Amino acid sequence: MKVQPLDESTRGGAGAPQQRPAAPAPDTPAGQPSRLAPEAATKSAHLGKLFRAFTSKPAGDMGRRCSIEESCKGDVENMGGARLCLPTVRGTVLSSLLSSTFIFIGLLALSAAEHGLHGFPRADWLTLVLRYLGWAFLFYIPIHIMSVPFLRNFLLWSLQPGDSLRDALAHGKGEDYPVCLGRRAAFFPYFVHTCWLSVYAILIFVSIGEEGYFGLVPIFGLGNIFMVPVGTCASMLFAPPLVSRSYPFKVGPSAILFPIVGFLLVVGSYILLRRLIGPSLASVMPLVLSAYELLGTALVCRIFTREFVVQKEVREGYLGTNQGLVVSMAICNLHAMAEGARLTLLYVDNLERNSNILVPIISGVLWNVMVRLGGLDRFLHVVTNGWRKPNNGSRLLKESGYYMGYPRFGAVGALLLARLCISTPMPLDGPELRLFGIVLLAEICEDLCSFVLRYVGVSMFPKSKLVTEQEVQEMAQVRLNKRMGSKEAATGRKASKSSASGRTGFQDFQDSASPSAPSPSAPSASESRVSIVPSFTSRRLGSNKDRSDLSDAVSDRALMKSTCWSVRVAYDFRFRIEAFDPMPLWAHLLPTAMAQFHTIFAMVVFSGGLDFILGLCERMDFLGYSSAVLWWPLSDPDKLC
Repeated sequence: MKVQPLDESTRGGAGAPQQRPAAPAPDTPAGQPSRLAPEAATKSAHLGKLFRAFTSKPAGDMGRRCSIEESCKGDVENMGGARLCLPTVRGTVLSSLLSSTFIFIGLLALSAAEHGLHGFPRADWLTLVLRYLGWAFLFYIPIHIMSVPFLRNFLLWSLQPGDSLRDALAHGKGEDYPVCLGRRAAFFPYFVHTCWLSVYAILIFVSIGEEGYFGLVPIFGLGNIFMVPVGTCASMLFAPPLVSRSYPFKVGPSAILFPIVGFLLVVGSYILLRRLIGPSLASVMPLVLSAYELLGTALVCRIFTREFVVQKEVREGYLGTNQGLVVSMAICNLHAMAEGARLTLLYVDNLERNSNILVPIISGVLWNVMVRLGGLDRFLHVVTNGWRKPNNGSRLLKESGYYMGYPRFGAVGALLLARLCISTPMPLDGPELRLFGIVLLAEICEDLCSFVLRYVGVSMFPKSKLVTEQEVQEMAQVRLNKRMGSKEAATGRKASKSSASGRTGFQDFQDSASPSAPSPSAPSASESRVSIVPSFTSRRLGSNKDRSDLSDAVSDRALMKSTCWSVRVAYDFRFRIEAFDPMPLWAHLLPTAMAQFHTIFAMVVFSGGLDFILGLCERMDFLGYSSAVLWWPLSDPDKLC
């Protein structure tokens, strides 16, 4: 980017005094990492002068035009929203009841497949059909029919529940789109569900040699792997045009994939390490789960900020929707899955009776109360010397703990009710039922203690301060200086290579500053409607150099405005303290359904298998042949154990 010193033409007219060129900045001592070529120092000084000229109060005609100060206020009018949303008690309860109902039906179908139906002769085909129905109600219906389609339509086509894909087609192609395109768009969801169900039917019904049939882990893993290319091809053939081709595919996985991968890694690695280290590892369980939540939240917010918050064109395409809801669903999903992982780990520890189960429960309550009051934020703020500050993502994570700690108990209730229906109830004085009661009581005590302490004014959060417009301008200037410094460093490396081949650095710098070199991007459509060039009535531009200087000034001003706006909206999204919007009911479905299914799934995989958690077999068969984890043979009901 070639930055020229300002003359009177860019300072308010012909009557302005002539400015002397800025002196070159002193060269950085040798050995410093920020050492640049002399041209870079001169350009940095020119950029600073240009910045001061643009941010000073304009005179004359410029007073009526868009200023950089206005860009630093982060106006997002006529753009998609990025406001975070907080779950509600009503939405959490209703979505948990709905999801646990499907899980209850699925567990009943799986128990009938294992134990047989009373009054019906046992047949292999009937057993496989019941397994298929059980998997559909346990996993596919609550997640891929009841939850994920809402998120998919919201991300890909900016559709609210109740809108059809034809609405997205009309938005992308116009109201007079061909009839065939409307039929293809309407066929898209049916085609996707047919492919999903066909893949699961193959994995469940097809026998794998002498080993029998696939277990729950291969069915879950291979089904999702096979559907990635199928879903991609289906969207290319039948789906309406997308609002954005980048944003949904980078932010969407954060709401589903990141929580699942983190959940499986935390549970699997913890159980493996506990078998190697011993019961003492239980005391660090709260720290491991908090790290999983904080890292996941930071990653989700970072991706969303980069792909949506600071992208004007993307936000204009999602006008009328609040895409911050996607981040809110992801954060709630992280906390709900973490609480499901906590319950699973306590369940496995309690079964093996290797440690006092009260130690991780009590330490978890104390740790979570301290985290909600800001103790962890204060510690990280001090350790990082003020670099890590509490942000809205971590604030939503703490607030969602009052709601998303309870969906896991819906899965437990479905399991208890299913065992009661198949005549294998948990004994009232048994260790499993006692554990579930203690964990529920601990969750209630944790919420009450943190709420009361916050009500009386106990807070350990570090003080936060929202930046002013002037500070935003300074941050934008620093960012532009870094960007120009990296470009000049690349130019210096190119010059050193060219000098070895007989060219001079000055020649290479001329090449980089030529008209064919990349120039700063032009202002967007929303900016182009506002004039940012001063009027020149008393002076005619009489040389190519004047025209070049004016063009550079306009480009630099547009770049400064765009950078100021990006810095402000990103900072507001992360740190501006505002009340959260209420989360709609449909957005509660994904976190609750994901947490409940993965709680049951992890209990099956890491305990004694499907027959054990259903009470059909009292012997724990960890990853055994008959546990339905890796392999799922057709066993005689009288010889399950």
